[in-house]
Amino acid sequence: VLPKDPLISYYIGFALLGIVLLGMAVITRSNLGRVIASVRDDSMRIRFFGTNAELVQRRVFVLGAIVTAFAGVLDALYSQIAAPDRIGFAFSTFIVLWCAIGGRNSLAAAAFGALLVNMVSNELSGIFLDYWQILLALIFIIVVMFLPDGLYWPIRVLGSRLNASRPVQLEPAVAASSHPEDPAFVGEKLLQRFGSFTALDVGRVSFDFGHVTALIGPNGAGKSTLIALMSGALSDAHGKAILVGKEMLGIPIWKVARLGVKRKFQNPRVFESLSVADNLFIGARDPKLRMRDWLVRDQCL
Repeated sequence: VLPKDPLISYYIGFALLGIVLLGMAVITRSNLGRVIASVRDDSMRIRFFGTNAELVQRRVFVLGAIVTAFAGVLDALYSQIAAPDRIGFAFSTFIVLWCAIGGRNSLAAAAFGALLVNMVSNELSGIFLDYWQILLALIFIIVVMFLPDGLYWPIRVLGSRLNASRPVQLEPAVAASSHPEDPAFVGEKLLQRFGSFTALDVGRVSFDFGHVTALIGPNGAGKSTLIALMSGALSDAHGKAILVGKEMLGIPIWKVARLGVKRKFQNPRVFESLSVADNLFIGARDPKLRMRDWLVRDQCL
């Protein structure tokens, strides 16, 4: 039960908000935060780096539900009301306004947006009794059109310029000293159809460790289809495909990537909200890191 003094309740609320924001900031600035951001930017691309995107999304959803439930309990204790209409469409719209005006790419900016929108709403509703919601909607449209990142945009631009001068240390990759005698990949009687169209029909194909192999052929020969099959993107292909000694047909993309297959797309697909260094980290990191390694932030690769 919250204290009866409203001022003390406000202080308790701000303190709890600070604790939650601090905890979320630790996560977003960690290695795990980088992965969460990459899943948000391109959930399909991150699978080819060995990340189970569905598992990450479920965990983020559960974490968000916990924080939301905690906030709902505090709201019910403070207002002494727990009614379904308090979390209806209108309130959901206000949440979108908070993030859009403050900035969805920053926790602090989103929290500032929530405070700002509520303060402005109170002022507008007192001055323009019948039109304040229309004015708030106009503010939202202006921000979306001219400030896609909200009021956080100037801070982000300034921060990116300051960080541009910081060098990023990259450790050179260590080449393997030896390779197994068995081929890295062996495919036999591979068949992939899309409806009535046969995109791939190969009797046998193999690739050895330590060699660079080029696939040459005209358009429609099945080059991209074979690459997609080898990376796990085709789950309904027929035949036999052995990758580093394991049958791979039907295995999810992220599990195929953990076997050592990393796919580069013909068109560049980067994680736009991440820096260049963070994009490199996503590609070079070990997806099997332990939890204690996820909650830190590596400064170099």
